[in-house]
Amino acid sequence: MQISGVLCSSVGIGAFTEIGPFKVKEDGKNLDFNQYAWNKEANILFAEFEIGIGFSYSNKTSDYQTNHFTTTVADTYAFFLNWLQRFPEYKNADVYLVGEGFSGAIAIHLGQFILQESQYELNINLKGIAARNVFIDKETDNNGFIDYAWSHSLTSDEIYMGIKSNCNFSAPKSSKKCDEYIDLMYNVTADINPYDIYSPLCNSTSEIDTYLLQGPCSSEYVSDYFNNPAVQIALHANLTDAVPYPWSLCNVTVGNWTDYPDTSLPIIAELMAEGIQIWIYNGDLDSATPINSFIIVFPLMFILISPSNFNHDSSFWDGVGLYDIEAHHDGELRFISE
Repeated sequence: MQISGVLCSSVGIGAFTEIGPFKVKEDGKNLDFNQYAWNKEANILFAEFEIGIGFSYSNKTSDYQTNHFTTTVADTYAFFLNWLQRFPEYKNADVYLVGEGFSGAIAIHLGQFILQESQYELNINLKGIAARNVFIDKETDNNGFIDYAWSHSLTSDEIYMGIKSNCNFSAPKSSKKCDEYIDLMYNVTADINPYDIYSPLCNSTSEIDTYLLQGPCSSEYVSDYFNNPAVQIALHANLTDAVPYPWSLCNVTVGNWTDYPDTSLPIIAELMAEGIQIWIYNGDLDSATPINSFIIVFPLMFILISPSNFNHDSSFWDGVGLYDIEAHHDGELRFISE
């Protein structure tokens, strides 16, 4: 099961710009096959895990006001359980959860939730979790982002030193001075694609973010496609006009969680103790959750999991340089960067 980052559609991004079987053409009406689709190797379920994202909605206004991290995890579990009841041929299949950014943490905590609930509900055969450029620990994520931006000349020495001098990311609340420097950081990087700092931007005047994968304007093509009434009918989506607004790739009005966990490290250790494989992979052009963050946090993981064995390797595959770290303790933790 694949879930995309908070605020954005797993179907729109994951299935139609990243790893799904199709990509939307520039006309916003027709499709091309994706030669790198993951469903060539496995069955992929793309889940809209948050109310208000894509075609996901609730009939209760209060649900939008009380939607939190913990309720999102529980709702995603309930969805998957109901999906397995509807398609019982997959009840005994091996299950892997995949997430990116904030949703990587959702995948990790959903894995814990599945293990806890399996003793009461259907025994889901969870095997592993893959998280790409995941928000895994508040302090190290923030420090890694600041270091990455400065080391890649995305911000000035003045802003960098201002953040380093005024921000304590382990504190429950940031200072006013810290917030001012963080705002400056985001202002100077606003026109840079955070998921690929060297990629071109879309020149469209659309108000939606237009710097996602598979070409700088791919998000606009996807939005045009899913707002096509014929497409909605074919997908059995929004047939009753339950979503009374245009489909959009992202929705910035949701996801204001106050209970987002500061760290997922203990959960990773818990999952490994249950024999679950954890695969964390980073591209080194991503500034949103950069590789620096995981380099900082990996030693902390070692303290928690006390690996029975450990190895690392550098390799060159198909024109891409890879760095691979493995740690084993009942389950497996693997970190790969490219």
